[in-house]
Amino acid sequence: IFDPLDPKTIYLGTLRQGLFISFDAGESWQPTKISQGAVEELVINPKDRCVLYASMTNKIIKSLDCARNFDVVYFEPRGQIRLTALAIDSYNPSIIYVGNSVGDIIQSQNGGNSWAKLDYRFPTAIIKILVSFHDTRNIYVLTRTDGVFFSSDGGDSFQSWERALRPFPRSFDAVDLVESHENPDQLIFASRYGLLQTFDQGKRFEEISILTRPAEIPIYAAALNPNNSLDLYYTDSANFYHSPDGGATWTVSPLPFARPAVQILLDPTNTNVIYLGLAGGKR
Repeated sequence: IFDPLDPKTIYLGTLRQGLFISFDAGESWQPTKISQGAVEELVINPKDRCVLYASMTNKIIKSLDCARNFDVVYFEPRGQIRLTALAIDSYNPSIIYVGNSVGDIIQSQNGGNSWAKLDYRFPTAIIKILVSFHDTRNIYVLTRTDGVFFSSDGGDSFQSWERALRPFPRSFDAVDLVESHENPDQLIFASRYGLLQTFDQGKRFEEISILTRPAEIPIYAAALNPNNSLDLYYTDSANFYHSPDGGATWTVSPLPFARPAVQILLDPTNTNVIYLGLAGGKR
């Protein structure tokens, strides 16, 4: 993820070697005191760039000094359960959400000092929590095999997207959900079916045409240009796809490495600069 005030500063979580920082847009990387273990998710307080949270298997750690030092602010006592999703409320950054591998969401309203479990229990593991940039009362929860759930009241209640997704086979196998910063009503949903978009918070979906048949090739990551709601990106296991016109036309480029790209980041100050995060490998 990018530092919210300086896109040349990038934080990188790895699956085995902890957390790294780059101060020169990825030209070089510096290790932190978190030098081993899996850092699966990272969020930064958008109003205080030095406040950082990270999820590490069964704990949440917090830094108040731009990743120089960390303290554990949450620990999952059940050894078999992993913390699989992490999100922050951009309007009130004291509110933190943590999802786990059995479908629970734990919330802190005071920056991690104390925690409470939301009443709603999701049917399968949570893979992503998206708190809307435009209205943080709107929360989207992606699950491993049961699609997406939506809350318009800050997590007090949730509704499933099941009915709207039913016409699209394998769309319940969620991959990613991306919100447009330009158009507050637009969401791009990537699943094992392909790419869909909604303009009414998941009541109805329309298919985005891609170069392969639905459910033919798994999508690994998706992205949307924050400054242009028609500028789309996604990856499969071996290729990188780009559409400048909302899916009407695409270009495809083979990835220059053997591992799939599981994350796409566009530099917010220069969206011609794109970063890809790779799946873990032996080296």
